[in-house]
Amino acid sequence: MTDDRELLERAARAAGINLQFNDKGVPGYYGDWRGLPQWIEWDPREDDGDLYGLARKISINIDFADCCAWKRLPSGDLIQEWWGGESGDEAHAIVRAAAAIGEGMGVPVVAKEG
Repeated sequence: MTDDRELLERAARAAGINLQFNDKGVPGYYGDWRGLPQWIEWDPREDDGDLYGLARKISINIDFADCCAWKRLPSGDLIQEWWGGESGDEAHAIVRAAAAIGEGMGVPVVAKEG
């Protein structure tokens, strides 16, 4: 994966989110808010609610003692992403783990500008 945008697209795919970017490049999706369609910003790198909601939605385990986000896939494969030092922060580790899951889902990423 080459950049944060691609990471976000793949992580969103894993969570079933149709991620789009508005004209300012802000990631989000159209959802329902109090019965009305609404643009909802979504950036788990910056928002703890989005971050832990992503981890919960796709059952990523977070091991704070070992600084690791991980998930065992039904195939038996283990996805692990570490944080600290050169590995970056916790949020990016969780997004990288989610992106690895999204990458393996075999559905092309379709991000729309809008």
